[in-house]
Amino acid sequence: MKDMQTELTRSESRASPSGPRGFVGTRDELVNALLFLRLAAVLVSLAVILVAEAGHGLFQTELFPTYLLLVFVCLVNLGYLVLVRRVRNLRRFAAVQIYLDVLFVGLLIYLNGAGASNITFLYFACILAASSVLGLGPGVTVASLATAMLAGQKVLSFLAEYYGWALPWVRLPAPAVTMGGISSGVAYLMAQAIAYYLVAVLAGRLARGLTGVRLLNEKLLENVTDAVLVVDRLRRVRSMNRQAMGLLGLSPTVQVVGESLDDVLRCSKNPDVLKNLFRKKQGVSSRSVPGTLLTIDGRTAPVAITSSPLSDERGKRLGMVVMFVDLTERRRLEEALARAETASFAEAAAKAEMATVARLAATIAHEIRNPLACIRGSAQEIRSRAEDGLVPADEDTRRLLDIMVKESDRINVIITDFLHFSKMRPAALTRCNLTEVITDVVTMLESRPDWPGSVRFDRGEPVFCTGDVEQLRQVFLNLGLNAIEAMPEGGRLDVRIRQQEVSELSEDTDRMGSRLVVEFTDEGHGMTGEVKAKLFDPFFTTKPRGTGLGLSIVKRIVEAHGGHIEVDTALGRGSTFRVVLQGARAPEASAAKKGSDPFLLEEVSHV
Repeated sequence: MKDMQTELTRSESRASPSGPRGFVGTRDELVNALLFLRLAAVLVSLAVILVAEAGHGLFQTELFPTYLLLVFVCLVNLGYLVLVRRVRNLRRFAAVQIYLDVLFVGLLIYLNGAGASNITFLYFACILAASSVLGLGPGVTVASLATAMLAGQKVLSFLAEYYGWALPWVRLPAPAVTMGGISSGVAYLMAQAIAYYLVAVLAGRLARGLTGVRLLNEKLLENVTDAVLVVDRLRRVRSMNRQAMGLLGLSPTVQVVGESLDDVLRCSKNPDVLKNLFRKKQGVSSRSVPGTLLTIDGRTAPVAITSSPLSDERGKRLGMVVMFVDLTERRRLEEALARAETASFAEAAAKAEMATVARLAATIAHEIRNPLACIRGSAQEIRSRAEDGLVPADEDTRRLLDIMVKESDRINVIITDFLHFSKMRPAALTRCNLTEVITDVVTMLESRPDWPGSVRFDRGEPVFCTGDVEQLRQVFLNLGLNAIEAMPEGGRLDVRIRQQEVSELSEDTDRMGSRLVVEFTDEGHGMTGEVKAKLFDPFFTTKPRGTGLGLSIVKRIVEAHGGHIEVDTALGRGSTFRVVLQGARAPEASAAKKGSDPFLLEEVSHV
């Protein structure tokens, strides 16, 4: 406990010159009290002198120096009152006052009998002031000065009595009866010195303890997350932590302790808050009310304002404690929780909806495909019999039969795409040769006889990724076919594979510290921003005979592989579809010699 009080005292010595925002007893208040106590000491001294000289006359010539000194001290005290608001270092200012007070008291005692004076008790006031305001060390120093000055005055009085000197400006010569010899004088000095030092030590330790308690309370308040304001019964601010100053919109440099609450609020960004803090007829309000404050950084903060009375052990009301609870983070968390719950409900509803769609799709596919197969088979049979001459049919009839077969095939494709979209199988992730997958897709694209364009692909070194070979082949074939359809009159389709380095290696030793980027760039007409925004929406298409499910399936497959797809397009300059996948380490040479499928090297996991 002693070490903690020492540290708190050191903190007090390092406090801001303007005084901390603390409880009653801060240094600025003690300095103000010192000014009024000095004035009271002057009046007490004057009263003692007047009482002692009531029988001899109050206007004796010998009293004029005493009166002049008292008037001079009063003028100096007025000067202190003027300077106290302008001084930046209150500790040094208080030290100057106290040491000058010791000098003034010594002169006053000298003028009123020197060693035989009856106002030597004024030294106690100086010692108490030094120990209370400056601390134990300065208090002991002032006690030593008082002892030395009193000893000097006793010696002067003894010498004046012994040699018959007349001390200048001393009102009365020191009477012999007050000396009583050297031994009694020494005993008197020792008794006074002991009393001085005892008062200095006791007052210093008491002041240190009170300062420690006060600073401990201040530190507790400063570390409280909520804003705290303490107001006395006269509506003066007794304490305010920095959280309260920030919420009320007060600059940290504003001095608030000891000021009127109304004046403090007028300097803040919230002058109308706490108007009814004290109710004239109903006493102190203790209820919690919501409010909104404009903070020092300009934001609007929702708060809960809670006020409770502050009373002593006898129930006497001393003031009020007001707490401002900043609800910004709480509101943000509540909103985030609400969004998360909404998203969770939406996700669950979406999953349930997709499951329902999957079951519905399977039922529809079964119910449609069976009669569709009968219709297509019947059309083919009629066409076959017509060609053999078993059924009479002209050219228009044969053309209609061909249309029936083609449209039946198109309906079957739509049903297949819908089934793939609604009930996609989980991806069987394996380490696969992405270069071979792209090569296979490019070969299929180049073999289309109805497209006059060309495909350019540089195989380069084999690169590997983790994925489902069949699903990846479906992704890249779909992107390639879309690019070809965007260039019906021909053009060039560029297919590229490149590695995109990342800053951190994966913790999985089976994966490379890079991502693989596969790009399909066409020379078509491009797309508008509106079309690009809806490109991956289910059932959205710009083709006259499209289903609008192809790119939706592509996106779902890519995301199931832990990757993503990007589109760079603009009207008049073609489009680039970019698929980003996680790379994988190349297999060991021994694994390649086992004659395994070049696409499927090692099973990794299922997603």
